[in-house]
Amino acid sequence: MSADSNMCQSVSDKVGDKVKFAIDVIEKDGAINATFEDKQVATSSFDGGKAILMTEVQKVRHIFYLTIADGKANGTAEGIEADASGEYGKPCATYKVSLVRGDKPATDKK
Repeated sequence: MSADSNMCQSVSDKVGDKVKFAIDVIEKDGAINATFEDKQVATSSFDGGKAILMTEVQKVRHIFYLTIADGKANGTAEGIEADASGEYGKPCATYKVSLVRGDKPATDKK
């Protein structure tokens, strides 16, 4: 994933930064579950290979608009911050997403 723009106060990604991440996608009955490296799980309908997933960390939401096919996931993502009152506004960061099938995200062994 690479940062295209960032005007968010609490997101440190700089324009051009490559942000590494992985997701484990499981498709079943027209829906997908995606587990991100930080153990967040996002669920989406999965119609025509397209999915919209959202994660939230420390009052920043990342919304992923993905097309998933042939072991690849491509699309865009937006970062949206909460203001002091906890309300989310317009996107303040944008990304290009390009993932290829590889290893599943690492898991802690306890």
